[in-house]
Amino acid sequence: MKLHDLFNKNILKNSVFLIFIIFVTQTPDVKQFTNINLAAGQHSFSIIGWELKHFPEKWIHKIWAQIPGNKPTLEEKITFIDEYFELTQSINVMYQQNHTPKKLNYDKELLRARVEQSIETAISETALNENLDIMWGFIFPPVDIKLGFPPGIIVTSPKDELKLTNSKIVDGQLTNAQRNVIEQKFESLESSSALVDNIAGLGTYPAIVSDQNSLKEIFNTAAHEWLHNYWLFHPLGRNMWKSTEMYTINETAANIAGDEIGLKAYELLFGEILETKNIPLTKHDLFFQTMKETRIQTEKLLKSGKISEAEDYMEKQRILINSNGYDIRKINQAYFAFRGKYGDSPASNTPIYSQLVELRGNCLTVGEFITKISKISSYEHFQKQMKELQNS
Repeated sequence: MKLHDLFNKNILKNSVFLIFIIFVTQTPDVKQFTNINLAAGQHSFSIIGWELKHFPEKWIHKIWAQIPGNKPTLEEKITFIDEYFELTQSINVMYQQNHTPKKLNYDKELLRARVEQSIETAISETALNENLDIMWGFIFPPVDIKLGFPPGIIVTSPKDELKLTNSKIVDGQLTNAQRNVIEQKFESLESSSALVDNIAGLGTYPAIVSDQNSLKEIFNTAAHEWLHNYWLFHPLGRNMWKSTEMYTINETAANIAGDEIGLKAYELLFGEILETKNIPLTKHDLFFQTMKETRIQTEKLLKSGKISEAEDYMEKQRILINSNGYDIRKINQAYFAFRGKYGDSPASNTPIYSQLVELRGNCLTVGEFITKISKISSYEHFQKQMKELQNS
């Protein structure tokens, strides 16, 4: 009992320290820029306020779950998850029909903490199986997520190049009309491009993970956001904001490893490979190729000083892509500046993704990949590692 109490106290202490680190390292994400603040207005999202509200309740439940008799069985975990996502679907349908499902929301809230802990435990056990960092036999930092609607983000870029300049977290449940107003207001204040975009998760502590996606995406996003928190205690995460390339390495490595950890965690919990309803491959290829071409051609036009032509071209390409079954609200300089930070995105134009895939292929396990990449402290360090790998 004393050892168990010691574990709880130390984990809580280290988790509070983790929150502090997250606040500091996320400063570029939430840094206060006057024009962005004016544009976001009442739709601004307070990370500190969110943490103060949700961190205590999460750890109260974690402590409660340690009491004998409160830990759910494997069958109960699966039942909780199934019921939670059935309720989520039913609630979404009722909202679409302009009904307020108070009873369903109440029932969903009763399940939320148990579902979160079930996913956290599966990812934790997977990380342990991959020989990642532990403290007193437990994974560190602890996997901690909060399911729900994640916030959105307003991102900006100069009009004459694809470069992320400012960003600010905003309310995630904005209508298209509200997003347009925010973007137009910012662009009227600055001669820049702005976009209010969606995110699937945010590396707060607990990490915010959207419950509006498929179960596969939820496991992957939860693992992705945990990896960001994990890497904060290693050179890779501490140097995430050192350069554009380091940001891309962080995000792209989290996508690659997060997908693997997420799938392994799902299999650990459900004992089967998750089936996904993906867009047909030929259709996906069309999107990827068209978006990649759009990125490359847009950069060429901007480098030639043809800003208006580039903007007209992006809009025509958006219409073309949407005519094939997609629903992209806006493609502009800010779109590519933000989404291009993820090396595996078709909006990107960097060799970092293929290099990370090569590095992953050289590792026997995803745990080895996570450990190896965690030691990268700069883009120059990464390039040196890749050169050594290619020459070996």
